[in-house]
Amino acid sequence: MLALLLVAAAVASARARFTLRLDPRAIDVPQQRMTEATLGADPSADYGPRCYPAEKKRGRWKKYCAPSFLIIGFGRCGTTSLAKYLSAHPRISFGTRKEHFYFYRPEFCDLQHGPNNATRCDLEAYARQFPVARDESDRDATFDATPMLGGDMGVPASRRTMAWLRTRLPHLRLVVLVKSPADRFMSNPLASAKLSRFQASVRAGTNAMPRKLHQLLLDNCYVEKLEAWLGFFPADRFLLIRSEDLRSDDLRQRQAILDEVHAFLKVGPHSYAEDDLDYLGHFKRATNESLAPVVRTTLNCLPPLRACERRLEGAVKSKTDAFRWCDDARRVAHGASETQIVRSAPPLAFP
Repeated sequence: MLALLLVAAAVASARARFTLRLDPRAIDVPQQRMTEATLGADPSADYGPRCYPAEKKRGRWKKYCAPSFLIIGFGRCGTTSLAKYLSAHPRISFGTRKEHFYFYRPEFCDLQHGPNNATRCDLEAYARQFPVARDESDRDATFDATPMLGGDMGVPASRRTMAWLRTRLPHLRLVVLVKSPADRFMSNPLASAKLSRFQASVRAGTNAMPRKLHQLLLDNCYVEKLEAWLGFFPADRFLLIRSEDLRSDDLRQRQAILDEVHAFLKVGPHSYAEDDLDYLGHFKRATNESLAPVVRTTLNCLPPLRACERRLEGAVKSKTDAFRWCDDARRVAHGASETQIVRSAPPLAFP
């Protein structure tokens, strides 16, 4: 039976139409050395199973299971929607909440600011964030959907966290959503005011881009964030989804994408109710109507982002142009080419 499931998963992966896999032959990232000084623990130790039995035999929970996969990014790309869809699968659960921030908060296992030997950094303590109920004992394919894990909103991904996950959960799989930089910015509260200023400057002909906006734009270099994770996990553990495909109005396409995710996670097929698939999360707040075509094209076609786009294109197994956000923006703009930006002057320092 297991062999049949593995064969079915391999066939589904080979026939994937919407999701993307990384090409190991195109990845040239050296594996990171995981030392006790870096981890704050022995990297060669046996940290035990992924699931732990609950103490109370008559309690609500049967066991606690640490994640079998993570949605590591990226923010404003549909992570909430994907988590909502997958949580309706009979074998999948995100535990007590969608985003746990377990490795960023001091009351849990904060690895962002240095090695941590606290008991909250034990694998069993992390697994307790993902309880499995007795009446749903099959829902042990748990996951954490914290986009900050991939490095987001100016917070770099923590290599200590990656090393911790690699040593404690060596079979972990990683799901990544990516999106056009300009469209992602439209739903980013840190950039909305700066985008308005830039759009006004384009209309006025000054073309001055706020420096902070330029910095936030460069945070959309997805391939650099993936390379950090590739130092700890092999390329076959990653599945990429284009947000533009997931938010399609065609619910059959959304079901097809989820079918490919199921095959990647090896959790078995599931047909979702139409009401479940109709959920769009934060997508409803992010439209292209308020952004001028020339501005959208300019943002997507910034030279550093185009270079990142090409690198990401070269890293995936795809016979078609998987990531062409600049070219797509030019087509939508109906011939309106991007404008040459001018950095806005830095504020004068106080004496």
